[in-house]
Amino acid sequence: MSEFSEKLESYLGRNGHNTASFAKLCGIERTVFYKYEKGKRLPQNLETVEEIADKLLLAVDEKMELIRLWNMERIGKEAFLQREGVKELLENLNEYTSFHMDSSQFVINCGISDDKTVYIAKSEIELQMYIRNILKYEALKEKFEVRMCMQPRYHFLLEALLEYSEYPALSVTQLVCFHKQKDTIVNNLKYLKEILPMAFCLPDYKLKVYYEHAEHHINSMSVLPNIILTGEFVILFSYGGKEGIIYREREIYGFYSELYENMSKQCKCISTNCGTVEEYMNSIMNKNFMYFINQNPCFGIGFTREFLDKMLIQEIPDRDALIENIISDIERRTVEYEKHACEAFFTKKGVVQFMKTGRDNEYPPELYRQLTEAESRELIQSLCDSRTLFYVHNRLFDDMKFHYESDVIIHIEIGGGVIFQKPDGQFRRKFVTLEESSINEMFVDFFENLDKMQYIKSEEETIEYLRSLL
Repeated sequence: MSEFSEKLESYLGRNGHNTASFAKLCGIERTVFYKYEKGKRLPQNLETVEEIADKLLLAVDEKMELIRLWNMERIGKEAFLQREGVKELLENLNEYTSFHMDSSQFVINCGISDDKTVYIAKSEIELQMYIRNILKYEALKEKFEVRMCMQPRYHFLLEALLEYSEYPALSVTQLVCFHKQKDTIVNNLKYLKEILPMAFCLPDYKLKVYYEHAEHHINSMSVLPNIILTGEFVILFSYGGKEGIIYREREIYGFYSELYENMSKQCKCISTNCGTVEEYMNSIMNKNFMYFINQNPCFGIGFTREFLDKMLIQEIPDRDALIENIISDIERRTVEYEKHACEAFFTKKGVVQFMKTGRDNEYPPELYRQLTEAESRELIQSLCDSRTLFYVHNRLFDDMKFHYESDVIIHIEIGGGVIFQKPDGQFRRKFVTLEESSINEMFVDFFENLDKMQYIKSEEETIEYLRSLL
């Protein structure tokens, strides 16, 4: 029996139903329903599962669990977990690409002195305070370099490093072991959640990966602990981050530095950063995209000079120059997107927001006034008439089933990587490209199967929905 059939059978027994009577209640042949119950057959569509759940009078969470188990059985547990992992990451991108620090828990003062070469941290808090004080010491130098070999799972270290996100001299390189087994690569998405804040918030962050069997890696950690190298210090700490030892001796530092560099040569750098729209455009000139996702329905489609003149408030300094700036930006991006075939996805909430304000999130909200009903109709009509977004097909996320409300925009490259871009001040964006095959494959698989997962409306349904807003 499958997990779905076991759960179905338990709900039937709990509610006092027998197979024959309940099958009749649902309008399903008794022999067919018997096969559902015994795990010999699956319902062919979601509607049947929902009908069964409704007739069983299941609570909302029970119904969702039954649907989840049906989906898992239908597409396979491995694929299901990977797609759910991508979905969860997309839904929480704002959280994963920003960070809010809370250092109130630290009360122990572990000082660093020039006459001491070895420090022992006997507790988690003591270790964390040593690391914070070492970073504070190194931040005073002209060159502020941190090299790490560890999994991205230590939240306290992320907090400590992000305190120096405004230090242009800070350079961080991290070596991470990624999973390579098919049944465990979903864990690479978990690492991505920890990596993104570093990549977006630190001035210079390089992620380098190596691949190893998960169990071998964990076993090796008991022999070779986590390593952090700063300008003068070697910090070694346990896999659980409960205790550690810090060295300031040249010979020991040299040994671990050489060990780190030798290991680094065997790793592949998978992250690159760009800071401005121009840098980003230069980086994608020869790339071909498969998918593009944004919460807004456009990058300025329908933004003619005349429409911008209506939309922008009159009090803006250098208003005409700003309009030209926005239009030239749209035209430049239009040319680029004409070269790269990709499919775009948006949320209902984003569409409705755009229809009310006519605003692309890249530009500051205070520049725009609320549109009149007639102007909203004019804008949405241009969307319906064009049927394209810079020659890109429109698709619409159903917000009831998929709650994607992030400012982060994602591009999926053909045979390449996943590009994340996020607003970073007025007319600036931060771009992070991750070129890691398993992560890219999981994103591609997710988007290629969205129709089957019923998270999006088709192009025809999207156009119909837009017209319904008129």
